Amino acid sequence: MTGIVRRSRNQAHAVKLSISWQLGRNFPDKIRQDAAMESIKTVFKERNIYLPLRYYGADDLSVGWEIRSIAENRDLFESLYSTHPLDCVSDINSYYYYLLTRKIFRMGELVHNPDIRFREKKDADLLVKLARNAEYTLSKTTDSAIKYINEQFEDIFLDERYEYDLKYISLDFIIECQKNINCSVFIYLCQNFSRPIIRRFSELRDTFIKYRFLFAVLFPSGDLDLLNSLGLEDTLGVWMREYQSKDSPFRQILDLYIDELRHDVYKICHDVHKVCSEHLPGRSIIFKAQPVVHAVAFFLFKINSKYAKKFVALSYFIDRKLLEYLCNDRDFNNFRIPAGDAELNKWNSIDSYTTKLTDLTHQAVSDGADRRYQSFLEKTPKEQNSNSVGNNFSKNVRIIYSDFGMSMRKISS
Repeated sequence: MTGIVRRSRNQAHAVKLSISWQLGRNFPDKIRQDAAMESIKTVFKERNIYLPLRYYGADDLSVGWEIRSIAENRDLFESLYSTHPLDCVSDINSYYYYLLTRKIFRMGELVHNPDIRFREKKDADLLVKLARNAEYTLSKTTDSAIKYINEQFEDIFLDERYEYDLKYISLDFIIECQKNINCSVFIYLCQNFSRPIIRRFSELRDTFIKYRFLFAVLFPSGDLDLLNSLGLEDTLGVWMREYQSKDSPFRQILDLYIDELRHDVYKICHDVHKVCSEHLPGRSIIFKAQPVVHAVAFFLFKINSKYAKKFVALSYFIDRKLLEYLCNDRDFNNFRIPAGDAELNKWNSIDSYTTKLTDLTHQAVSDGADRRYQSFLEKTPKEQNSNSVGNNFSKNVRIIYSDFGMSMRKISS
């Protein structure tokens, strides 16, 4: 029985040796590195060190706190890359460490920024040393980081990966190294990380030109519900730039998408007309319709579509129906404001939308050295009533607000 046990132990030892041989001589080093990666997060947590992966630049207020955090933990950061060496990116922990190293390297520029004040010279020297070590580490690990992304992109972009802003920093890195990123990564991102991809489409355009089918992966159709889920304004922004580009290879497919989108908007306008004409409950329909119709009208106008004129008319139709609906709302407050020719010209000359809207509902009031804005609904400056304002113009004035501009016009009798 003893012989059997001894043989079993010898077999187990042989298996361990076999595994070690197959993974290479550095198998123990890999175990040590994985432990080091995890220990970095643990040490940061124990010391209450908050060092996010994103580098916001010298102008961001958080930079001072990050420099102070590094200086107050000098014993850790002085020996960071000797105590916790990074030789290869092989798992999510070492990948996190790699992204942190990229940030530390970029923070090195702060030493030469005259707007950044270090408490002591040794704090600046520490950051210089860290940045140099980070630069050396990046030089030997970037290839393995790209390989890790190409092989483990699904793990990186899991829904749970909100900690440390990992997914969005990874997208920054992917965009920077997109020539070396596999097409399968971009397919996955178009399907599962679509909104950030759309917002940064211009930076990825070369990849979309290289793999043209990706455009249809990112934008499967022109269905309005789909576009709303992707972000209507961002999507139309991409479409507009591509349609305005004479060499764009996507104009043909965009023609199909635009036709589909037009019909969906027509249906919305029909629903709004039905709600208003038959006095049906439909506040949400009208409120949702207005920004959609305006966005599509502006898009068609910018690409010189033959349907632009009709959609601009539809945007005015929606504005009018919304106004009529609001005027019949019991919770709606209305009052008159001066609307002579001089007031209209002065108001229309204001460039800022914010100022225009403020001037419609409030007036500047001086109280000694103080200056504030008083709501037109207030009976006296000291009385603070509700600032809820609805129909705030006289019956012979119409306010037009859209992406084409904002103006107040007299309605001819």
